Amino acid sequence: MWLTSGISTSGGRVLLADDNDLLRELLGQIISSCGFEVTEAEDGRHALDIFIGADKGFDLLITDLRMPRLSGGELIREIRRCKPDIPVIAITGYIDPATLDEVKALDVRLFSKPVDIDELRQYIHSLQLAA
Repeated sequence: MWLTSGISTSGGRVLLADDNDLLRELLGQIISSCGFEVTEAEDGRHALDIFIGADKGFDLLITDLRMPRLSGGELIREIRRCKPDIPVIAITGYIDPATLDEVKALDVRLFSKPVDIDELRQYIHSLQLAA
């Protein structure tokens, strides 16, 4: 099946924030099929609320950079205040010099939309997140 080809499961908890419902659901299914527990949020504010209220911590944050209520960059900065070492994947549909500067300053892995699913799965797997 294309969702799990070539990737062994690693486990771990992933917080996924994207205001595009279809993309968020698709990415959530793909990441779940690789053995990760995924919690989805429809924007940055919702993701931050989930992160703050979570009983168990998250091992990875995947966020769109451009979202209403709280941008991905703001979300990353807030979450890293609580958990500085959390790996982050930023996703964006628009890459300009300012976006590249923001990604560099945030020290995150950038994926552009449309997301290369195989590359994303391989990168997540390479993080070897603990279950």
